[in-house]
Amino acid sequence: MVDLLWHENKQSKGNETDPGTPQEMEALRKDVLELIRMVGQERVAAALPESHDKITHAAKVGTAKSSIDTIRSSEWLQEHGLCIDHLEAAPSSIPQAGRGAFATRSLKAGTTVAPAPVFHIHRDDVFILNEVDDEIQETQLLLNYCFGHYNSSLLLCPYGSLTGFINHNHASPNVKLVWSQYPAHKSEMLNMTLGEFLSVDGNEEYYSQSGLLMEYVALRDIQQGEEILFDYGDEWEEAWNQHVAIWTPMPGAETYVSASNMNADPYFTKLQTLEEMGNETYPENIFLTCKYSYLDDEGGSFPEQTAAPIVREFYEAGDFHFHEIRPCEVISRDDDQQLYTVQLFNHWSTDPITAIFLYDDVIVTNFPRRAITFADDLYTTDQFLPNTFRHPIMVPDDLFPRAWMDHLDDADDEEDELDEL
Repeated sequence: MVDLLWHENKQSKGNETDPGTPQEMEALRKDVLELIRMVGQERVAAALPESHDKITHAAKVGTAKSSIDTIRSSEWLQEHGLCIDHLEAAPSSIPQAGRGAFATRSLKAGTTVAPAPVFHIHRDDVFILNEVDDEIQETQLLLNYCFGHYNSSLLLCPYGSLTGFINHNHASPNVKLVWSQYPAHKSEMLNMTLGEFLSVDGNEEYYSQSGLLMEYVALRDIQQGEEILFDYGDEWEEAWNQHVAIWTPMPGAETYVSASNMNADPYFTKLQTLEEMGNETYPENIFLTCKYSYLDDEGGSFPEQTAAPIVREFYEAGDFHFHEIRPCEVISRDDDQQLYTVQLFNHWSTDPITAIFLYDDVIVTNFPRRAITFADDLYTTDQFLPNTFRHPIMVPDDLFPRAWMDHLDDADDEEDELDEL
């Protein structure tokens, strides 16, 4: 951009070949940087060095490193820092628990195993309307990963590195939750009412949904490779046991298959063409997707609407973009080359700018098998079943501020009624 502006400036003065003085070039570079800050996107501007003087340094060492004002000693980090690499994800030792969090190194009792910054939301915000019946409210999976209290409408949802993989153990947990003493933690919020930071009419500084910081702390010495386990609380334990006791499979569960199952099944290593499938179809919850860099290929974007099929050869850009994943069908297969010819379609989320025209047929040849995968249709995976378990992780009374217990009066009224009886 600097070279282009310089060229135009010299051309307007009839002196295009004059390289100009270093001072003139320096002034122009500063102007360009300021122009980018003024008209560019906020996130782009925030990523730029503060001044032109720091650009050369950033180019040498990298933008992230150049933005660090002070490099702390290992002793300072040991005293004031929080490690975020104590955890790694792996299959849990608990049956049917999926993945869990495991210690990457041995940790002494009292060590902060992982920081857990949390964003605060109202419990009602984790409801979604049922697409079939708007009168039915279903709860999002997010609820299972948030901290809550039975006397409060507040939910605290952690977004720390890998803390979402920490599983429950009521009998012998090896970590507990504490409020952090780290300066980034806005401890003053612990004395505020929910109306002061959970309502749009409250304090704007605290309504941003961030600022609270918790930590998982080791209750005892933890060995390298040991799974990290936390007690989700008596109420959670009781709710889970009740759920297991009354749970029954949904109708059709015996024939259900997920996209991950089909992608891992060797039977589908070789995909059938439409002609080979005949009247057979994939399960109604599954569709085929193809990754194709249709806007970045050497032919450009799709042309104007045409009656003839649009035929392209497979092309894959270096970077992955979600918009490159599109529904598709296999038209033919070259067994010798292990390549496919596919037809692409629009997805419900396809950007109108990149969409295929309504009556156009887009055919892509030489498609490799690795770029074709099965995908689950919207709202068809296990997490969207109406009989799935939904319950927040419960925070102990001594950790949850009384000022946040907006349902406390209701609980007291219930106790008074019981006493009268």
